[in-house]
Amino acid sequence: MTLRAEEKIGVCAKNSRPVRHQPESANVSPSTQSEQHAVQFHIPGPAGNLEAVLTEAANPDDGHYAVLCHPHPRFGGSMFDAVLDVAQRALIKNGVSCVRFNFRGVGASDGVHDGEAEADDVAAVVAWVRAAKSPTSVVLAGYSFGGVMAWTALDRIDTPDRVLLIAPPVGYMDLPSRSPGCPVDAVAGDADEFVDINALTAWEGVQAHLLSGCSHFFTGQYQELEQRLTSTLDG
Repeated sequence: MTLRAEEKIGVCAKNSRPVRHQPESANVSPSTQSEQHAVQFHIPGPAGNLEAVLTEAANPDDGHYAVLCHPHPRFGGSMFDAVLDVAQRALIKNGVSCVRFNFRGVGASDGVHDGEAEADDVAAVVAWVRAAKSPTSVVLAGYSFGGVMAWTALDRIDTPDRVLLIAPPVGYMDLPSRSPGCPVDAVAGDADEFVDINALTAWEGVQAHLLSGCSHFFTGQYQELEQRLTSTLDG
């Protein structure tokens, strides 16, 4: 997979908040997001520990979980990206607990940025969710570069129940051809400067949802994005 389109897409986290580091610990400990009933911890990954945050839905015993993949680290992307905040709110509203994590080399995660091996990080986090939570369903979600890594990881994990791609940079980064074996939804703005809308709507096996006037960063339109994600997940 060729990812040298990095220079073309400064896709990553123009809207990110600074990463809020927690002291490293072998045990799960409360995070700074405690108001959202979140815990921050580490997941063993192929390049070392991956910094992660688990935010549980109101009824976590229902067993619905999502893994959220953040945008490009070279442009400031982290698990605290504002668009992932929106995605998490939509998932929580639909009763889905969320695991966010930092790719290798980001925040307190071990390793260094690779550009391709991050798909192995995705696989490690999904494997942790399945082993630790015995979920009744798993949603794999990613924004921008995170969507590319989520898509790439599909041949390395047990088939999820759903894939949710937010502004996947189709036409700017290479996405491998595959049959995901589950419903796939892609939400993007029709004014996204880093998504080939024609390629997105023609993507076989992917249901495209377009937001009028939205850019790659959904600036000023988080409410519209949340509403579309919520209705898509509820459908």
